[in-house]
Amino acid sequence: MRFKLSPFFHWIRSYASDKPWLVAGKGPSFERIKELNLNEYNVVALNHVMFEIPCLLGHAIDLDVHTEASDFKCKYLVSPWEPHINFKPGGKSLVDIMMQGGLKFDNVLYYNSSRTNKKSLKTMGPTVRVRLFGSVAVMNLLAIAGIKKIYTIGIDGGSTYSKHFNKEDLLANGRSSFDGQFSEFKLTKKQYGTDIAPIFQNQ
Repeated sequence: MRFKLSPFFHWIRSYASDKPWLVAGKGPSFERIKELNLNEYNVVALNHVMFEIPCLLGHAIDLDVHTEASDFKCKYLVSPWEPHINFKPGGKSLVDIMMQGGLKFDNVLYYNSSRTNKKSLKTMGPTVRVRLFGSVAVMNLLAIAGIKKIYTIGIDGGSTYSKHFNKEDLLANGRSSFDGQFSEFKLTKKQYGTDIAPIFQNQ
């Protein structure tokens, strides 16, 4: 397998599309995904959602998602240059992991995570605020890239997944709920002027 690693912000500058952006998570409102024509959106799927729906980008912070032998339905996998292991920076770059045979997808877009502390594990480009959940990282990625409107589905708060997903990893990072992501979204809006809203207002 021939791997291609590219900077996310370099890629998105050259990506021309008038489609709105939709970020899909595992929350209960994911049940309504069939009501949407996904071809009408630039879809970003969080974690295992990228194995369930066709998407432009599949985002995962944690290495265990990268290395699953699953059917990736994304065109690009998006990852910190230093992926996390057990919810902490893992101490290895994507190149290190690739050389050790630890990548299962061959087209990866990378960025610097604010959780990375070692200079040796930083690469060129902006540093993206990563807090609490992958949804926060994705909103900041898109906001830094200049996206001013982001729709969501399956990003609901609370403490449950859609019945479509395995609950073994539910809140495995020790948080009591997904509610904290919304205060982070407010920070994103304040800093970058990006509006983040559910695609279905009653979800």
